[in-house]
Amino acid sequence: MRQHIIDDAVVRRRVTLACNEESDFYIDMRRVALGWYGAPLVGRVMLELVKDLEFEAVGGLTLGADPVALAMLHAVAAVRGAPLDVFVVRKESKDHGMQHRVEGPSISGKRVLVVDDVITTGRSVLEAVDAVRAVGAVVVAVASVVRRGTAHLVVGELEHRTAFTLLDLGLEAPPVVEHHWSWEDMQISAAPGRVMLVCPGAGDVCERYGERIEGGYPSLGLFKERAEAHIRKAHREAGNGVK
Repeated sequence: MRQHIIDDAVVRRRVTLACNEESDFYIDMRRVALGWYGAPLVGRVMLELVKDLEFEAVGGLTLGADPVALAMLHAVAAVRGAPLDVFVVRKESKDHGMQHRVEGPSISGKRVLVVDDVITTGRSVLEAVDAVRAVGAVVVAVASVVRRGTAHLVVGELEHRTAFTLLDLGLEAPPVVEHHWSWEDMQISAAPGRVMLVCPGAGDVCERYGERIEGGYPSLGLFKERAEAHIRKAHREAGNGVK
């Protein structure tokens, strides 16, 4: 699937992203997630990414989330035979008919996973989170196929899992980031069985610490533990008086 994204979804030209930032490339995941070959891959990869989470429905802000959620639904039906509903969050409520913002089977009182195809700032996915919470759903986490830049551990206060980052796709190196002595501020490239933590060292030098984590997708607690350890190591080596 990684190679499929690189070959078919990456468009190399100057574009303006939804967050109003400019970029030299665009990742059009619809070219993969709506294809006969790519859709089953998306479904299986995303289910594997969140297999330890309990949720009854999946969805997000239209249009990016729709193919991802549907791929997961069909993968569940094909592989597990377990029930999974899909919901669609409109960008605005309809002014006619039932005037719903969230479409699909009722998710009131249900545990749901909010997804998107590509997350940059997290603004769109948090808009979807607010909408589903407004109808009584409980959001367990956020998941994306691709995260532009280095994947953050959290989006808002929610755990964010991503299948691929720009590092994984060979599109970008992690930027130098200002460190505020908080594990949430660490930039993390995550995939099942692998984590890379990025912490600035002395001056403008960006130190990278990569390690393999056995046993599938690392837990939130393990991320926090390793991030704290690497923060301390970076600043000890920089002579910042950290024990």
